[in-house]
Amino acid sequence: MTVLQQTDERPIGRQALRNALSERVLAVPAESLRRDPAGYHKRAYVRLIADAFGADLLRFRNEAGAIRDVLLLEPSLVLTFNIPWYDRYSDWLIRVLPESTRLVTIHDDCRRQMHPALAAVLDRSDAVIAPIREPVLRNEQFPGISRKFWRLPYFVPGDAPHYAVNSQAQRKCVVAGATGPKYRLRTKALRELPQSLIARLPHPGYWRASYREATVGAAYFEFLNNHVCGLTCGSTYGYVVMKYLEIPYCGALLIAEDLPDLAEMGYEAGTHFVPVDQETNLGRLVGEVCSCPTAFRRVRESGQKLVEQRHTEQARWRDARRMAAEILRTLGLPLTPSESSEGP
Repeated sequence: MTVLQQTDERPIGRQALRNALSERVLAVPAESLRRDPAGYHKRAYVRLIADAFGADLLRFRNEAGAIRDVLLLEPSLVLTFNIPWYDRYSDWLIRVLPESTRLVTIHDDCRRQMHPALAAVLDRSDAVIAPIREPVLRNEQFPGISRKFWRLPYFVPGDAPHYAVNSQAQRKCVVAGATGPKYRLRTKALRELPQSLIARLPHPGYWRASYREATVGAAYFEFLNNHVCGLTCGSTYGYVVMKYLEIPYCGALLIAEDLPDLAEMGYEAGTHFVPVDQETNLGRLVGEVCSCPTAFRRVRESGQKLVEQRHTEQARWRDARRMAAEILRTLGLPLTPSESSEGP
């Protein structure tokens, strides 16, 4: 993948773009990658898809001018990442995009209400790639999305440390991430579980200074491995958050809300995770898990094996290559993903 980086001191001219770009291009508003921490899973998600299409990745300070220069070259295919949430680009992108250019939108934040600018971009898009299915397809504000929707779930990054199931793990339940009205099951856990059974990790705040002191990256995976179980939910939007992958990958027992997308990802309740809902007596369940971890070891091992086999970066790379090839065939483009790119 070619990565073109523009700074105020080092602008990129049109000829440099012409020399560097292939017939495909990934145009990304700078904020959507620049502001995210290096280990943030969205960075890996975007790069994996870009590699699968054999696309060039653009990161510019002056996005509007840079994207306009790229589009003047009339590329066969443009991929965009979350552009609809940057209102100053959305309608503008639709106006300047050549009619002959196919548009593929990578839309990973499908929780929000449909904004008119987003609807316009999705309507113009020839394909929409997202990590979750149900919250997208059931959005009544855009009923036509199902015919152009492609699902590529998140994955455990390739540099994540690997651990065996820890038989000496602390007998506590990890409750990590945001809480409140949108994450009712996590909030219920903090309210109902005795403090002696809770290992709390607040949301790290990706773009705040506190992120540098938060338990993230390798330290986060080690933290999960050092505890018997972890509890999470799909929020009020009902989507598979990263914790559905991270907790079992680290050998901890996944205690979580069952979601429609999980079955397609290979998850079976009772086999790979312990399902719970708002009616579950969490104090009793977590108490049982922590008092007798060996009774749940088989579920821990099965959950870890599932993620290792189907939801690592290497596994998702194969999925992404197949998806990219199928999208290109569907769009009738005489392009194939770069054969020279071996992936992660």
